[in-house]
Amino acid sequence: LHGNCILEDMGRTRIEGIFRDGEISGTMTKSWFFSDGRLKKQYIGDIFEGELCGYGELRSDNEVYTGDFKANKFHGKGLRIVGRTVNNHFEEERRFSGEFRYHQLHGEAIEESRHFKFQGTFKNNRRHTGKAYWSGGSMFEGDWQNKHRQGYGTYHCKKSDIFYKGPWLDDVAIHRAVSLSVTLDPRRKSSTLIPQDQHLKKAKTKAKSKKNTAPQMQTEGWG
Repeated sequence: LHGNCILEDMGRTRIEGIFRDGEISGTMTKSWFFSDGRLKKQYIGDIFEGELCGYGELRSDNEVYTGDFKANKFHGKGLRIVGRTVNNHFEEERRFSGEFRYHQLHGEAIEESRHFKFQGTFKNNRRHTGKAYWSGGSMFEGDWQNKHRQGYGTYHCKKSDIFYKGPWLDDVAIHRAVSLSVTLDPRRKSSTLIPQDQHLKKAKTKAKSKKNTAPQMQTEGWG
């Protein structure tokens, strides 16, 4: 093979690009198809020895990734947008930008959705430490485990003007705080803070019930 060529595999895949002495050279387009002939996903970018390797874009009905690849996986700097396609229009739901390692977020990255933003470090596709912002104005900076605040952190709720600095367990603040201040809304008749021992019991019960059930981001390989 030499020059512009198209290779098809029984209607399952199609490769378009420039070949030199039987090997693809430079960028290429690789498409995957469903059994009924509909397009499943498509890659436009660099290839090395038959694998997605270098820089490119991989697109499907529910996901778009633009950035670095290695051994058919997201690896290096990239932007991953997750959503869905409705009436041939892609609607974004979440985006992840930063450092990827073999298809997982690992290192400095940003996770964003309509009502939430996290900026910090990830380990094996999990939030590790950083800042989180909610659309209502609340902010948390500190440690994470899986998708929960766990370890030590600072939280400020703009709406109720609560500031908490101390330990967390399974997304629950433990009231043995280094710093805790509350400004009460005068329109409210009362406000109750949960004692530390009750809060700890609640957190441990919640952690036990959710053990090994924390949702993960999609990490399937593209094959």
